[in-house]
Amino acid sequence: MLLALLAACDGGPEDLPPPPELPAPRCLDHAYLPSEGMGELLFATRDDVLSLEPDELLALLAIVDLDALGPLTYGVDAWKIRYTTQDRGEPAEATALAVIPRVPAGEPLPIVVWLHPTAGGNDLCAPSGLGVYGGSFPLAFAARMGVAVIAPDYLGLASVGPASPHLHPYVVPEPTALSSLDAVKALLDLPRQKSLDAVLDRARIAYWGISQGGHAALWADRYQPYYTPDLPPTAVVSVIPPTDLGALFTHSTEAFSDATEAVPTVLSAHADWYGADLGDLLLPEVVDEATQAMSFGCNVLDATEDRVDTVEAMFTPSALAGDVPPDWACIFDDNAIAQAMPRLGDAPVLVVLGELDELAYAPIARADATTLCDQGMEIELVECLGRDHEDAAIATLFRQEAWVQDRFAGVSMGPTCAFPPPEDCGPLPNE
Repeated sequence: MLLALLAACDGGPEDLPPPPELPAPRCLDHAYLPSEGMGELLFATRDDVLSLEPDELLALLAIVDLDALGPLTYGVDAWKIRYTTQDRGEPAEATALAVIPRVPAGEPLPIVVWLHPTAGGNDLCAPSGLGVYGGSFPLAFAARMGVAVIAPDYLGLASVGPASPHLHPYVVPEPTALSSLDAVKALLDLPRQKSLDAVLDRARIAYWGISQGGHAALWADRYQPYYTPDLPPTAVVSVIPPTDLGALFTHSTEAFSDATEAVPTVLSAHADWYGADLGDLLLPEVVDEATQAMSFGCNVLDATEDRVDTVEAMFTPSALAGDVPPDWACIFDDNAIAQAMPRLGDAPVLVVLGELDELAYAPIARADATTLCDQGMEIELVECLGRDHEDAAIATLFRQEAWVQDRFAGVSMGPTCAFPPPEDCGPLPNE
């Protein structure tokens, strides 16, 4: 029994067959570094401010109006970590927040990979460096659920150690997925490096993210069998995700909306990472504002809201006419989950949408969920009646938690891919 427990937790399997080869990048020509050298935990710093007993943590959450995340069962210990990953085939480093609940000694801890929503475009915005403001959900989930949480900051959002050499590749699939998967490997090494008695259950892993994090969850799931085949997820929760950048771009050019305001910084990040010309799609003054917002600020969803309120004042005439250069067409195809490399994993997926979501635009994500089901993915879809982007995520938060707990417990899912119409998802926690 003891040997079986050790095999399921903490230790790594030996003599694994080589993983399937990760398909070559679609729009660039770099070669990937071997995944075996990635995810090395470079250092970990205990965050004493966030390492708290349940009542202390609940009081801290109340400061940011998130005490509705209670009641909390466990105290927690929080660590800021820095680890190795890769970026366009070159060595890179990233940071994350790791949270370990204070459960009875020897109790195996499932792992939640918390993939954060939009935080910003540079190191100042790294969630793990923002205390309770950036760490509230990882802290609360660890304290509520008794799970170990690793919350990657993603590349370009570094909270400890040297400054990031590049901007954050905002919702770019490859660097998001690889840095998130490497964070899991770093977490698994934390108990050894810091002589902790935590037992991490590598057989129960959930990818769970909202908005940008919902995008990250889908892409981490897609890259995982190729990159970390010994760490398959048990569950994937993708909440209000942008699933197809090209379709979202087209929607944003058709009429001014929340998506129109958000697209410039998204495009700016893609132009930076892929080496594309942002001026092909955005007017010069918008290029400048989007670049400035990514480089120096953390409010990147509406960088032009004080000046621009029409699509004509945002996009080039050729972009409005649907004339997208070949390099941008490739980038858009590269960021469409339904067109990604074959999905080799089989973890069940929960997708949550908001009927009135104009930011990630629910009709696009719903159509993509149908396509993904046709491709063999087991999806339970919840669309919240009358809820927008943020409210759909918050109204279903405890439902998301229960769904993850059921998957960890081995509870069978109900019917999948039978998508109901939008439903009343109930009140927000503070309503």
